[in-house]
Amino acid sequence: MLDQIIDVSVGGGPVYAIFNRFYFKKHCDRMRAIHPAWSQRQVECCLYWQGTAKKELKFLIWSFLLHYPNYVIVDCPEAAGVNVTETMKQVGIKLEWPPVNYTYQIVLAGIPIRPADPKPKQKASVN
Repeated sequence: MLDQIIDVSVGGGPVYAIFNRFYFKKHCDRMRAIHPAWSQRQVECCLYWQGTAKKELKFLIWSFLLHYPNYVIVDCPEAAGVNVTETMKQVGIKLEWPPVNYTYQIVLAGIPIRPADPKPKQKASVN
């Protein structure tokens, strides 16, 4: 399915993984210190850390697109059929399931199969 979004053929250009590494353990330790009565589930709840992590990832994507403006971002590679855990393992990054020390947010970037139409087509008017 990824091959229907970006050109993964030989000569189609590289596919980049853009990711941030969020120090999950440090966050949990801080939350435990602030809220000592919380359960482990509350301490690890994504509502308290995911916004910060996503903000960092958005900045990395923005920085990448400044240098590669013709690339498109696949923000949910799993939905495009990519096994993100195995893909990251191939480049030396082991994802923890469930996360203990670090958690990652990962998107892919590549050359689109067909360039986006800069000017959307007008719908025919019906009179």
